[in-house]
Amino acid sequence: MPVDLLEICNAALGDGATFPAIWKTILLHSPLVKGSPVQQAAGRLEVKLINGQRLIYESDEKRFQLA
Repeated sequence: MPVDLLEICNAALGDGATFPAIWKTILLHSPLVKGSPVQQAAGRLEVKLINGQRLIYESDEKRFQLA
C-alpha cells in the first residue's frame, strides 16, 4: 500500500538515508512505483505510483508525502 511505502521511506530518512539511497534500495524495487523520479521544482522530486498517486520528496523538509 502507498501509505506503507510512505512510512518506510520516511523511516529511512529518519535513519539518515538520502533520496538517492532510498531510490536505489526501496523505491526502485517497489511494485507500486511507476517510472523514475521527476524533479518538479527546486528541492522537490515526484515519483508516480501505479494507483495514480504520487510520492513527493521535499528535500528542504527532508520528508516524503503522498499526493
